[in-house]
Amino acid sequence: MAISLKASERGLELVDKARKKKGWNKDDQAWHEAAKTSKATLKRFWAGYPVRKENFEKICETVGEDWQKIADSSDADTEFPN
Repeated sequence: MAISLKASERGLELVDKARKKKGWNKDDQAWHEAAKTSKATLKRFWAGYPVRKENFEKICETVGEDWQKIADSSDADTEFPN
């Protein structure tokens, strides 16, 4: 099992501001390519579903946000099926 994380409500707001500064929409091809993840993973991220920790970190870092400020701490270390 891999570790997964989901964004908090406040975290989603921070990421939303950051991605708007870059001129990206929520599932922009440039974003998922820069984060080396899929469009489906970005959709899961925005829907509040857990995504693999590695992908979560890259999604946040690609828009310039610290993933630790974005993560929902009440849901830390959720296991995600492979």
